[in-house]
Amino acid sequence: MTDLVLKPFERLSVSKLDNAEMCLRHYHYQHVQGIEEEATPARQKRLDLGNEFDKQVELYTKGELKQVTGAAAAVARYYPLPGQTTVDLQRWVKSTWCGVPWIGKLDLFTGPSTKWAPLAPEPKKGMVRITDLKSTSSLRWAKTKEQIDTNRQLHMYAAGIYRERQRPLPDLFEISQVVVERNAPHKCQSIVRIVSAKENKEVEDSDRDLVRAVVASHGVASALDLPPAERSTCERWYGDRCPYFERCYGS
Repeated sequence: MTDLVLKPFERLSVSKLDNAEMCLRHYHYQHVQGIEEEATPARQKRLDLGNEFDKQVELYTKGELKQVTGAAAAVARYYPLPGQTTVDLQRWVKSTWCGVPWIGKLDLFTGPSTKWAPLAPEPKKGMVRITDLKSTSSLRWAKTKEQIDTNRQLHMYAAGIYRERQRPLPDLFEISQVVVERNAPHKCQSIVRIVSAKENKEVEDSDRDLVRAVVASHGVASALDLPPAERSTCERWYGDRCPYFERCYGS
């Protein structure tokens, strides 16, 4: 698989793979036919709040913002202490996954000597940590420990960082997810898991059929030639009805 196979959009991303896994038709409408999703007011509000919150956390952790409020203040208690050189924030990663190029923005990569805020789980000595930061309406939507072990996003970033450096993944490293509720009192949780380079390869291998299906979908003339998702998935697409519902089930 090469860049030429994947044109015109050229690169995968975590969100593209996640969407294709839920529904190849949705993927085709958006990324092959180029029909843009129309964000509902509720979805747009979530995006705006998320962007503002991400920026606060980033500037505070870099030491460029003295104080944060709301959900960002809750996250700061689980994040690295501000102003450290061992912390890499909001960094674009360009690499490959299952032999196909992809791009994504990593929330947080920390070195072994990073100092953490009081509520953050202490890293094991000598380990790097790859962290994903999420805001949610409720912690009940947060991933479980078992789901984090095989989380595609965290494993893609881990592999990507070391492939960029042309170095093998450490035998053992940490992946974690920090999740905070958008609404007061902004409950927050941080789960850290130790995983291995072998497990990382297993996650990548498990994605190969999905990546092949995504590549193949670029040779299909109509999204309707692809299998649909379950109707229940379409009606609860990230909390809203799928924006392509009428084109798909309506047809």
